[in-house]
Amino acid sequence: MLTAREPLPVPPGRLSLKSARALTAAWRSRWTLLCDTYAPHRGRDDFWRHHKSEQAPEQQGWKIHLSATLLSAVDLFESCAQTLVRSSCQFKVAASLETVQKLNGGMAGRSQTGKIITVYCPDPAKARALAEELDVLTRGIPGPEVPSDRRFRPESNVFYRYGGYDTFEIEIDGRKVPAYRDPAGNPVRDRRTRSTAVPSWADDPFADNLATHAAPGRRNKDGAYVAFKSLGWRGRGGVYLLRRRGDETARRYVLKEGLLHGGAGLDGRCGIDYVRAEFRNLKSLNGIVPLPAPVDFFYQDGNAYLVTEYVGDGKSVDEVLKGGELALQRSIAIGRQMVDIVASLHAAGWCWRDCKMRNFLYSDGKVWAIDFEHALRIRGRPSAFVGTPGYFLENKEVTSGRAGELQDRYALGTVLHAVFAGLSEERVASLESLPPLPETVPSALRDLIAQLRHAVPRRRASAAVAKRVFDGLPEH
Repeated sequence: MLTAREPLPVPPGRLSLKSARALTAAWRSRWTLLCDTYAPHRGRDDFWRHHKSEQAPEQQGWKIHLSATLLSAVDLFESCAQTLVRSSCQFKVAASLETVQKLNGGMAGRSQTGKIITVYCPDPAKARALAEELDVLTRGIPGPEVPSDRRFRPESNVFYRYGGYDTFEIEIDGRKVPAYRDPAGNPVRDRRTRSTAVPSWADDPFADNLATHAAPGRRNKDGAYVAFKSLGWRGRGGVYLLRRRGDETARRYVLKEGLLHGGAGLDGRCGIDYVRAEFRNLKSLNGIVPLPAPVDFFYQDGNAYLVTEYVGDGKSVDEVLKGGELALQRSIAIGRQMVDIVASLHAAGWCWRDCKMRNFLYSDGKVWAIDFEHALRIRGRPSAFVGTPGYFLENKEVTSGRAGELQDRYALGTVLHAVFAGLSEERVASLESLPPLPETVPSALRDLIAQLRHAVPRRRASAAVAKRVFDGLPEH
């Protein structure tokens, strides 16, 4: 359940992009030195560095996870490294700061978010004592919540759970999933959720700590919304389908969650910043392009939540293309609406910077645009570069709104090429170059797509020109 508004959470410390770039090399060097000193053994996949070369003799038990952002990871490691060594417990750390970013971005899976350091401590009393010491040492260091674990105490970035120490899997419905064994030796699926972090047959060695420090502001039964289906997840937070509590019409909405410290980058911007930015952008763009209108925005438990309209049961254009190549006239109808959206954005003085097939929804013959957290005013302040592989050529750490508009043009050309060639977004990202368009595609469109994807940014056709080309095509 989601409750009404809470005070604006204090944002984490931030660095300017210029300062962050200057410190990145030093941070990477320091992280490597820490790994070489305290975790010198490399894992099989170079994703982890280990304190000991041998695995823990136990196959399962208590695990302690220490969470940090990209900006705070070095401080975290330096604060607790010697304590971890003295504990004699086996532990592993992210092999690099790039790995930290992958973990917190959700690229290693939702359950791995925030797990910058993992400590294997099978003895419950020792695990409790070590967690208390680590909590004191790392207090105040920012870190995202670990979705699979219980938090040691409110606001701590020390988390814990019971699980396997080695790779033990069982097969369920033809799919291998992680598992451990119960006291009788029977295999049990490790679901890696907060509710299953402590098995029903195990005593929680941290329970007294949790009872002493009750977390304030938890979600309660008087919440205004009820989320009933997950639509997706990323390091910055989840996306859910929801309804208003007590609404007899059963009208549905979409909830986008912005987690405090979730997916934080070098500039310190995290989930709450991006959701807040999208709320502002949607209010500005509502009525300019077809998009799900903003309905509500609030804070809870330190996180931010954006509620928008739900656009039918439409699929993304990427999902539509996965169903097979489209008929030419249907492709033209979809392409025309895509071009109209981008042209309207640019005419209103905005660039999207996230133009891709998954961000176009198709429902009942109409195309909608979603995800505007990265949108910028073309004449606004420069911002950190964002982009999806396959949808950009030039890649600078900081880009202007004008550069974002030129990036939109290239992305629009890529989207149109994919629609007329029947390519999924996955295929677009994996190909070094796109295949030729079918001969059935009108030459005017083939020329337009080539001009939109021109290697020289300033020579790319504008979205307004693209609109004129589509307007000149016959409707049927």
